[in-house]
Amino acid sequence: MISKGTKYVIVLFIVIGIFSILISLYIFSNTQKEIRWFEDEFAIKLPQKAEVIFSEDTHGAMGDGVSLYIYQISSYDMPEFLNQSNISNWHYLPLNSELLLGLQGMIKGVSSEKITSSMNLSAQKGYFYIKNRYNKPLKFYNFQDPSFKNIVIGIIDLDKNKIYYFTLDI
Repeated sequence: MISKGTKYVIVLFIVIGIFSILISLYIFSNTQKEIRWFEDEFAIKLPQKAEVIFSEDTHGAMGDGVSLYIYQISSYDMPEFLNQSNISNWHYLPLNSELLLGLQGMIKGVSSEKITSSMNLSAQKGYFYIKNRYNKPLKFYNFQDPSFKNIVIGIIDLDKNKIYYFTLDI
């Protein structure tokens, strides 16, 4: 017969095991969501081994806020990733100085220090895409225009094999 103390230890191990599995599933499902958000937004599939290396979302209950996700892609997977047809809609980096300074100022004005310092708008080699979430045409270089209140920025940094996905909803 098993003693009462041993039963408690067994039950404790079972509870800890179940809790560990649930935490692992939660972390995995959030990572998958963060990858699917990028894929849905740009209609581009990230490589299966893409890793979320930065994630911060400051959206509140009303939906206003900013988010930044940074994905790490291996140098082996990057050429296949870039072979997708929708990449042809993206523009070559670097950003011109007027666009760079305007976006830096706008992002700094609405984001946390962590997001501001992690967002790499200065990438020199790769691609970028900026769009309004509601398909309104952007009035480039007029960052006060309402078309810049709900934007999405994608940056593919080929020097670091990183992809930046920034959203702004005001």
